[in-house]
Amino acid sequence: MGTVLHPDGQFIGLTVGEDIAFALENSCTPQNEMHAITRHAAELVGIENHLGYAPHELSGGQKQRVSLAGVMVDQVKILLLTSRWQTSTRPPASRPLS
Repeated sequence: MGTVLHPDGQFIGLTVGEDIAFALENSCTPQNEMHAITRHAAELVGIENHLGYAPHELSGGQKQRVSLAGVMVDQVKILLLTSRWQTSTRPPASRPLS
């Protein structure tokens, strides 16, 4: 199970890519594998063109996508979202999450 909190309080990395890769770094994932997984998670939520951006350069919706991608790198089967996510975030209809 992955828990996604409101993104403003959840950013750890200095860039989008670092933030998404945080869990992978903690589990000592090899660099080449970490980059591929991070890019894939970013693509799933439509943030792949922003991997080098700093958190303050993102809109609120982009921050939410980064938070979601950061949980998805662990390939969780269940996502627990805070109540704000129920009304403010919906994945693009044309892009499946798996």
